[in-house]
Amino acid sequence: MRKTVYSSILPNLKQKLLVRGTFLGVIGAGILLFFGVWTSEVFLSKWGFLIFCLGIAIISIGMIPLRRIQRLENLPHRLSITRDALIFEKPGRSPLQLLRTEIINTKFLQRGDLYGIEVMTSTLQKFFFPYFSESSANTLSEYIVHGKETDE
Repeated sequence: MRKTVYSSILPNLKQKLLVRGTFLGVIGAGILLFFGVWTSEVFLSKWGFLIFCLGIAIISIGMIPLRRIQRLENLPHRLSITRDALIFEKPGRSPLQLLRTEIINTKFLQRGDLYGIEVMTSTLQKFFFPYFSESSANTLSEYIVHGKETDE
């Protein structure tokens, strides 16, 4: 049996991305609307395609991060702890496995909007697993660093 923790999105991060995405979406739509309604056909025949691409790019820049976070909520990442290993599973990718005996330390990190679990191995490699909560980091630390056994 494994002990598994799942990635989670903090509500304030989702709210921040929603506000930023909406703001950029309104600006992009405003550019399209302004130039589409209040400029001449001659101007649009020369600059219309570039203005259209600019408006769509601004809208996309605002909405893509929100879409990624929503996808992560629907298909969360998993960190599983077995008797022998720590396994990071991301949907659609092959799992990353670290031996428990090689893990020196785990800790929760938060820098701005990015947060997650950092794992340091005996070879001094650092692995960062994003969007795992502080409680997940504490659970992981109990099992890995402090030697609590899984039910396996």
